[in-house]
Amino acid sequence: MLSPESTVSEFLFTSVTSMAKREKEILPRLVDPTDRDAIHDFRVEIRKLRSVLGSCSSLFEKEWIGNLRSQLKAMDEIISPVRDAQVLIDRFNDYPESIVSSNFALRVRLEKMLGEAEATFKNHLNSQQFTSFFEMIDFAESSSIPILMSDELIYKHLKKFNKEQWKSLTRKILDSKNHQLHQIRIKAKKVRYLAEASIPVLGNRIEKQAILANQIQNLLGELQDSTMMTQIATSPYLLEIERREVERIEITWEQLARKVLN
Repeated sequence: MLSPESTVSEFLFTSVTSMAKREKEILPRLVDPTDRDAIHDFRVEIRKLRSVLGSCSSLFEKEWIGNLRSQLKAMDEIISPVRDAQVLIDRFNDYPESIVSSNFALRVRLEKMLGEAEATFKNHLNSQQFTSFFEMIDFAESSSIPILMSDELIYKHLKKFNKEQWKSLTRKILDSKNHQLHQIRIKAKKVRYLAEASIPVLGNRIEKQAILANQIQNLLGELQDSTMMTQIATSPYLLEIERREVERIEITWEQLARKVLN
């Protein structure tokens, strides 16, 4: 754990550069069609970096952070259709063979969706947009990142940011209805990514927040997958399977929500 007297600004440099470095390491894997995890890993790093920078945006020079977050959003929008299609087709293929074989039209539709998303993404890989993005995240030294505040202020702000994000999450849970659970999942990701990145500065006292936020993210991610499948399911039996899954997740969610609020 760092103290206010330590170079806390190095946390920001290390946090940003480590995520940017992982994105660059994943880049060669994106051209390999057999590496299904590359898309997922790349999107996760984009979302982590975007989320942490968004939570801490006031610590950075306004134009710099605005440009970088805009680039990250654009990258997310390019890669997300591929990952979403992968999730749906993987989920479909995990059904019992009797369901898979009796829903041939749906399988064709999902494979077409994935093929089109992959083709669009491959075109982007060689675009100027991708080149510019990787040039922008090529942080050679800490001075590459325009941090506006002293170490002591950064330390105080990180405590404040984590507290505010957690309060915002708990408010959303208290006020939640089923149709709002997707927004809770998005907020949980922000809480998790910021808490995990802040542990080197704030210590393990916020680790519990990161763990609970991760549990929320995973559970409501399952709910999102089931909900997406119910929207494209073509057979009553398949629809019933997913509806039962949604009911199971909603019961588990009630238990998890009580745990978080307590």
